Amino acid sequence: MSRSVKDLRELINVSRLSYRDDEEEDELYHSSSPESLQEFGDIPLEGAQPALPKRRNKDLVPLSSKETRVSPPLSAGSSGRGSPLPPIGASSTASSSSSGRTSPVQSIAAANRGISAKRKDLKTSKPNFDSILLYMDSTVVGDWLTKANKLIKQLTSWLHYNDNFIQFAHFWLSEMPRSKQRELIEMEFSILLEEVCFAFGAGLEGRSVSRQDISAFARAVLWEYPEKFHYSETKAFFLNILLCLCSGRKNNYRALLSDVQCSTSNKQFVQLILASRAFAIVSICSGVLEFFKAAFDRSTFKEAADDSLVSKSVVVIATEFAFQAVQKDLPDVLDYLLKNYSLQHCTLKDSGGKSLIFAAVLSGKENMLRHLLKVIKSTTKENAIKYKTIQVVYL
Repeated sequence: MSRSVKDLRELINVSRLSYRDDEEEDELYHSSSPESLQEFGDIPLEGAQPALPKRRNKDLVPLSSKETRVSPPLSAGSSGRGSPLPPIGASSTASSSSSGRTSPVQSIAAANRGISAKRKDLKTSKPNFDSILLYMDSTVVGDWLTKANKLIKQLTSWLHYNDNFIQFAHFWLSEMPRSKQRELIEMEFSILLEEVCFAFGAGLEGRSVSRQDISAFARAVLWEYPEKFHYSETKAFFLNILLCLCSGRKNNYRALLSDVQCSTSNKQFVQLILASRAFAIVSICSGVLEFFKAAFDRSTFKEAADDSLVSKSVVVIATEFAFQAVQKDLPDVLDYLLKNYSLQHCTLKDSGGKSLIFAAVLSGKENMLRHLLKVIKSTTKENAIKYKTIQVVYL
């Protein structure tokens, strides 16, 4: 499973899961700033994770490790699922309290834990799936990581090949009805759900895990479904994900693939949850793009070099796509890029120093030129109104 762990660290590398054991909690509280704790979900960026033990698909014995406790056998009147694992370090706390003595070091640690507990209470509680993650097949998850890495490379290369991104963006923004988009996303999510059920095959067969449990886990991992995919005010949400995925493995990329709405008290489960998140995002995006490729015969692409995007920020990539939109006469795509990436149409320049209007003139796109002049006129009018308002306020 070492290969899978390596792929996981390469793919996501950071986590926003609400997991900390006592020792890491104290260390983070003293050495990390509140901003970094909020950004990375209270997990050390370089915390070493133990390798996941392998389990056969038909083996109903829960995964266990030296650092975790195995839940006791279920009673006859239980619900059929194991109880959540206790927090790491609980036994040491219990032993110290039973001795009847409290050293100064223990008092400080207890105070720090109390402060941390108050900070946790301020956060929105997240569901815990430790009782079903005991039955998740780590071998299947390793296959997900291999597939996700491959799909990421293909997706990035395809979106940067010729004008593929802006043509798909135009199709998504202006040609595909919202109802069809919902149907397509729903179909891809149902395929994903079957993949997740396969990973929990042993638990399903033994009735230790239900399909309702798996559905709840999948929706916590891909928490944007269905609300943000279906009911966002614009169609920009899915395009934002694509642009993030194809912009190289930067902070926004890592944040996207680690943004889950669940918690865990087990180090091994961190890997399972993050791998599930990465696979969910990448597989749904790839599935939607495959539909577009088949419909418009756009499967051809050349593999992009990994180092070609290292020096480019998301804004730089969005700027390149904006000039492509001007050259291909796609004002809807241009407006999407200007709005969502705070690009200034009046001052935006390409690598050769040309402005959007100059690019429209050179490309002979009269419709785009009229659109840009209209946007400039509207912006100038809005700025004039704002200027007069400011004058009235200060006079």
